[in-house]
Amino acid sequence: MHQPKNIHCPGHGCTRAVSSTADLVLHLESGTCSSGFTRAHVERGIVTLYRNGVVTNTRRLIQGPDGALAPRAQPQTWATAASWNGAAFECVLCIHTYARLDALNAHLRSPAHADKLFKCPSAYDGCDQRFGTVSALVQYIDDGRCGVRKFQRAIGFSWTN
Repeated sequence: MHQPKNIHCPGHGCTRAVSSTADLVLHLESGTCSSGFTRAHVERGIVTLYRNGVVTNTRRLIQGPDGALAPRAQPQTWATAASWNGAAFECVLCIHTYARLDALNAHLRSPAHADKLFKCPSAYDGCDQRFGTVSALVQYIDDGRCGVRKFQRAIGFSWTN
């Protein structure tokens, strides 16, 4: 069943509407929002908003000179023609193959190999799920897996804090 697209992007000048919080975060992370939001903006926002480590793996964050924590910068990785294995362009990190070099480079720029900075907020209750993107974490929470919604009510955690 299709859900109505009644969640509007808060990005300046963006008219996109989506049907779930996870879709909104994915839209912002994708870098396609006309407001200029990127995955880096979303990650910095979550780290700033939830400084207590409820949803961030603080061991994977770096501390700046002002004491603020931030996600580590993603290294710029790109493939060259040397990635051709005779049949396709191959990722040296995970051995996935791609028909085109630009597709392999898009994969390398994606969060496919990103640090798992984000964790289920019910980690204290035994859930050990970790995520490379905020959108994956939000999808997990929206799906109500592992009793995370019950945990949110118990501690007053909310995405709308």
